Amino acid sequence: MDNLVLCPCGHSLANHDSAGCVGDRLGRCGCGFDRYGALEAAVDSARTTPVFGYTQNEGAV
Repeated sequence: MDNLVLCPCGHSLANHDSAGCVGDRLGRCGCGFDRYGALEAAVDSARTTPVFGYTQNEGAV
């Protein structure tokens, strides 16, 4: 699951530790979320971001 959930900073939960996001091979990310904060931010983002292409009447006959 650590690699499937993405923080709003674009990195997975596996990249987050108690000091924030370690980023990628190029350097540390500016994101200050620890793993728990990154998970909460990802869930919050999923709740509030609309899914593109979805319409309320999709599939209606």
